[in-house]
Amino acid sequence: MKQTDELYRNQFSEVNMPQFRFIGWLLSLAGGFMLWKLNPIGFILFVAGMVLAFFREGIEIRIMERQFRSYISIFSIFMGKWKPLPEIEYITLFNERVNQEAWMLSIHGNTLDEHIKVALVHGNHQQIPVGIFKDKEMAVEAATKLATQLGTKLLDYTTKDPAWVIE
Repeated sequence: MKQTDELYRNQFSEVNMPQFRFIGWLLSLAGGFMLWKLNPIGFILFVAGMVLAFFREGIEIRIMERQFRSYISIFSIFMGKWKPLPEIEYITLFNERVNQEAWMLSIHGNTLDEHIKVALVHGNHQQIPVGIFKDKEMAVEAATKLATQLGTKLLDYTTKDPAWVIE
C-alpha cells in the first residue's frame, strides 16, 4: 500500500489471487521451456503466464485533486479512468466473510475466510471499496490515515456494537 499526502493507493488482495499468480508462474516456466525447445507456442504461454503473474487490481485516490480510480496494473503500468471523488459522509470498517464450497464425488469441503473491508460511504449509503485487510490493526491504521486526509468520520462496524473512531 502506497500512501502519501497527495496519493492513496491500495491493492486489493482477494482470496483467490495467489492461485492466479501461481498458475502464471507455471505457464511462464512451461513457455520458457517450450521456447528453449524452439516451439513458437512457448512464446504465447510465456507472455500469458507473465501477465497472470503480474496482474494486480486496486484503487487510487488523489487527495488534493479529489479524484479516484479503480485500476488494473500489469507490469506496474496502471490503467483506469479518473473520476471525481463524491462528497464522503464517512469511512467504514466491516467484516466480510467469504465462503467457498467444493464437491468431489462424495466428499464435501467448505472453506470460510474472513477479512476486514474499508469503504468510503457517500450519497444514499453507496460504497467505494478502498481496501481489504486480514489484520484489524492495519485496517484501522489505513482507515484512520485516510479519514484524516479526507477530513471525514470513521465508523468501526467490526464489533457487535458499531463505534465512531473519528467523529
